[in-house]
Amino acid sequence: MKKFLTTFILLSIVTWFIPGYIFAGTGEAIEYLKIQSIDDWSAQSLIAAGETDFDIGFLNDFNPSNATDLEKRILTLAALGINPAEYYSGKDLINDLQSDYYLVGQIGDQALLNDDFFGILALASVNQTDNLVFSDSVSYVLANQNVDGGWSWGIGQTSDTNDTAAAVMALLEAGYSVGDTVIANAINYLIQAKNTDGGWPYSPGGESDSASTAWVIMALQKANEQVDQASFDFLNSLQTSDGSFKWVAGDETGSKGMTSYALIALSGKYFPVKKLSKDSVSGNYLRIEGSEEMYCEGYFNAATALEIVEIAAAECGYTYNIKDTSYGPYLNKINNDEASGVIGWMYFVNWGSPAVGAADYNLQLGDEIIWYFGEWGEKPLRLEISANSAPVNEPFNVLVAYYDETDQSWHSAEGAVVNNGNQDYVMDSNGRSSISIANAGTYILRAEKSGYVRSNPVTIKVGSSVSDSITWQVEIEDSSLITNPELSFEIEIENIDFGKLAKGQTSVGDIMITNNGTVPIYLEAIVSGEQSLINNFKLNGELWADFNKVITQSLSETIKARLTIPQDYEGDGNKNGDIIFWGTTAD
Repeated sequence: MKKFLTTFILLSIVTWFIPGYIFAGTGEAIEYLKIQSIDDWSAQSLIAAGETDFDIGFLNDFNPSNATDLEKRILTLAALGINPAEYYSGKDLINDLQSDYYLVGQIGDQALLNDDFFGILALASVNQTDNLVFSDSVSYVLANQNVDGGWSWGIGQTSDTNDTAAAVMALLEAGYSVGDTVIANAINYLIQAKNTDGGWPYSPGGESDSASTAWVIMALQKANEQVDQASFDFLNSLQTSDGSFKWVAGDETGSKGMTSYALIALSGKYFPVKKLSKDSVSGNYLRIEGSEEMYCEGYFNAATALEIVEIAAAECGYTYNIKDTSYGPYLNKINNDEASGVIGWMYFVNWGSPAVGAADYNLQLGDEIIWYFGEWGEKPLRLEISANSAPVNEPFNVLVAYYDETDQSWHSAEGAVVNNGNQDYVMDSNGRSSISIANAGTYILRAEKSGYVRSNPVTIKVGSSVSDSITWQVEIEDSSLITNPELSFEIEIENIDFGKLAKGQTSVGDIMITNNGTVPIYLEAIVSGEQSLINNFKLNGELWADFNKVITQSLSETIKARLTIPQDYEGDGNKNGDIIFWGTTAD
């Protein structure tokens, strides 16, 4: 992790905290949100404001397309006091996040950081902080702090206030404090980015907006840092007569998203807005590896490492036998795997071998237990992949490591074999291999090596994602990367012209997108270009980073691209950038 030295002046923000004034307008914001279609953000904001009487019917239809969808829903359910491991029949959201979206030491897309921020917050909301997924994700965030103290939405991108605020809240959940350099530098970045009107822009030098101001206020409140009354004044100034909040002062109307962020900040809250009590979370991950196959995987509540085997049997459908010996209860048999000689049932907790019998090992919430049938001293393998989906014949990376208790660290598992059900792949000296799969479908990968404990299963969907990109300039050219006819879309314009714009002026262009596939498609976008311009770039009335759209098969939708030149913009001439649209199945 890079470490940076920054002078941090604690007194650079002065507060005059007048609750009756700061919270003015929250009642109108609450009423505005209640008549909108409730989603994850607005539900959390209403809970933050102390509201419980609103429609949660939106929870019933949930088909996540990426890690962030899952993280938002976990945060929402936790805020509602609902266990995400149990709400949906046959679907454990906590386990799904930690297994399906835990990839190469981080959560979700390797190119993104925001799904790691919210992954950490989501896991913290359900008390899943004492495990490898959480700690690896925290390390990933720490390693990608920019030299200015901030973070971006993606790896190697310019810092922005919104993502820096999210990162601060995540790291505070991981136990860091204002006294730690990483937090001090981040808060210093936020302080320096503040505008004279009391608000914050998306990036330093831009126009203050409600989202950025709300996110920074949330982070400062969570860090117990003082917030100037002028910042609350600015945020309140963007509230409209219907109770909603505008993004920037020049907007004519407010939006649900901006109102949700503002309400959380003005209610004195932050993320997670509410956590589940430890007693309400299914807390312990269990995996049982037999001689030939895995017998069980899931989360179960149990007092000891032996009791969890008994409790999980009914759900996983295995039989077991526990013998009473002079040394205490002993797990003798699961299914047909029965102890004999030096071969028997052994267990790990958090990858290490406890020094007491399983009946005497008292589990803590978040402990991960692996039972395996083999010899004492075998080391557990861990499998990671670089993506949870890939196009047909598109390579993705695989990493296999083993845990060594002697130095309590992970090492490359050279020679380990990963199998996808049809083919074996041998890992090189670094425990790595590049894999491509020729046929579309869902595959479960496992890693094995003689003398080691079989790895965790990892699922990858092949042929499940497509992308398309256009450039924003006088002409926008699309370059299709579509490889799967089931999931396919087309950008049907040849060019878009924002024309000649002066400072403060706005232009709108239409982007027609057609779903040529056979399933509904869920679209998101990334806009690149000069930072001060993309800070003012909207798609369908939302900041491009918040944009998403579901397009039904065989239908077309018009996406409105809106560019506003900041009043304080310096420079002239032709400017350009890129819009990258990518799509995944929406159901």
